[in-house]
Amino acid sequence: MLRVLSENSQEDLTSKYEAYQQLESLLEYIVIYQNEEKAHYCVKIEGKWEEKDIQGQDETLWLSSVRLNIRLCEIYEKCER
Repeated sequence: MLRVLSENSQEDLTSKYEAYQQLESLLEYIVIYQNEEKAHYCVKIEGKWEEKDIQGQDETLWLSSVRLNIRLCEIYEKCER
């Protein structure tokens, strides 16, 4: 699940995150921050959730459920070509 976090939705981040963790079929949960180059990545490994923050345009986000490796600058359209 991928979610873009706006200023208005930051308040309900914790409650929705807790609800999402209860979904048995959910393997990954990614929050993309709208106003900064940052992602919060959560992945379920052997039934336990692991979390990490990824920040900076050159950082890479690996989405194992869809086998996608993407740099944050690609999400924010700020990559140098």
